[in-house]
Amino acid sequence: MAMKMVFSILLCLATNILVGQDTIFLDQHRMKIFDIALAEYYQVTEDDVKGENTRLVRLYDRSGQIRMEKNMKKSFPDKKRLAKPSVPETIDIEKMNDKDFFVLDGEVFTWWENGQLRRHDIFEQHDFIEGKCWDEQGKEKEHYPYLTQPSFPGGMEKRMDFLVNNLRYPGRARNRGITGTVFVNFIVERDGSISEARVISNSHRLLNVEALRVVESMPDWEPGFEDGFPVRVAFTLPLRFLLN
Repeated sequence: MAMKMVFSILLCLATNILVGQDTIFLDQHRMKIFDIALAEYYQVTEDDVKGENTRLVRLYDRSGQIRMEKNMKKSFPDKKRLAKPSVPETIDIEKMNDKDFFVLDGEVFTWWENGQLRRHDIFEQHDFIEGKCWDEQGKEKEHYPYLTQPSFPGGMEKRMDFLVNNLRYPGRARNRGITGTVFVNFIVERDGSISEARVISNSHRLLNVEALRVVESMPDWEPGFEDGFPVRVAFTLPLRFLLN
């Protein structure tokens, strides 16, 4: 009976907000699911609420208590830069799997389960400006980042050591004088494992194969977090093949 009542509440809430909005349902780990009866949260997305090219995202728990609200704005990246990345690497939580490239812009709020405000941050085009955090009793606590990027175990220096020790120049490519930089995009999963590795640059096949092999052989990373919850994060890594 209790489960039926919860299901009815969720279904009613969903029905009330679906018009003109995008609603998804999430499990206890805030992963998307399609069975409403198993949902612990639901997320509502509205576009152009606070002006053109804006996005408002709200997260509710199954009781209807709001748990998160964030304001976002569409970013317009240079298409040429996207086609041939010029930066050493790209770590991007908010943009991952979002073809419209919305980034944090404006206020971000999160709440504890008891309804107490947990944080209030302000962002400008994905850059953190200022913010405060509180505990469940409403006492201000030391601020911690809303978004935490994933990292190779031991940090960037250890990552470089791994690549230097494991990347092998393909013999056929070396003999033919083939050089280049391979950009490999992959996902750091919530448990730190690597998945969905793929080449996103127009490089030679021999170099692509070796670059993918090395990325897929990396050990598990420290995962990324969003307000303390582990999240999937997209990462783009350049691997350079140069001949002396």
